[in-house]
Amino acid sequence: MKRSVLILLLLIAPAPIWAQEVEQHNAEIASEHKKIPPHYGSLLVGGGLCFLIGAPSAMELAHLYSQAFSGHFYYNIPIKHYPFTVSIGPGMGLEDYQLTSNHTLTRDPSRETILTPAKSLFNNRPEIKYARMAVKYVELVAELRFQANQQEPLNSFFIAIGGSLGMRYSPSTTIYHEEDSEQKTRITRESFNINKLRYGLIARIGWGRFGAFYTQTFSHLFRANKVKFQNPMSASAGISLSIL
Repeated sequence: MKRSVLILLLLIAPAPIWAQEVEQHNAEIASEHKKIPPHYGSLLVGGGLCFLIGAPSAMELAHLYSQAFSGHFYYNIPIKHYPFTVSIGPGMGLEDYQLTSNHTLTRDPSRETILTPAKSLFNNRPEIKYARMAVKYVELVAELRFQANQQEPLNSFFIAIGGSLGMRYSPSTTIYHEEDSEQKTRITRESFNINKLRYGLIARIGWGRFGAFYTQTFSHLFRANKVKFQNPMSASAGISLSIL
């Protein structure tokens, strides 16, 4: 009898320890799951300067007056408990170029795009203040982002790289001139053989809501064999802000 009681006590004695180990293991699993942040959305706006790579001298830009603006809504998908997030979403972009040569885009009888002195488009040859051309895009962007703190992404360092695919709409040229002692504007909305699609690279780095970005397109600005000058590619650099 005593031996049976002793054996029963030996079997029962480790039970609290086993229960504690099971509880601790379950707590570790729960804690591990808590480390995985939920999917979330963010609205990112950016602004900076834009550039043309490989442009002819007649398309030389006044860089401080050539701006790029963008706005994108990202759906952010954290990769489990790793410090990486996949971000994808739609957006819009604008590139507005000011040419130092006061040239503008026109098309010749063969419908090829050419660069023409803006003054030559007016009969009375007014004083040209400056000439601009602008292109808007609807875009889809995707990025892989390293986030130092996945639990608090708005309070941590991040670096991201990705790509974009955009479709242009509503290209235009604007000529600001003085005529009869009045400031006047001439706007022309036309495709000018600008590529319908563009694609390129996006890189970002920053902390919390604030960051710096650089974009580089791999597609030419104009359609191939539809311009009578060297066909450039576009780039931009600036700062971004997450407002969600």
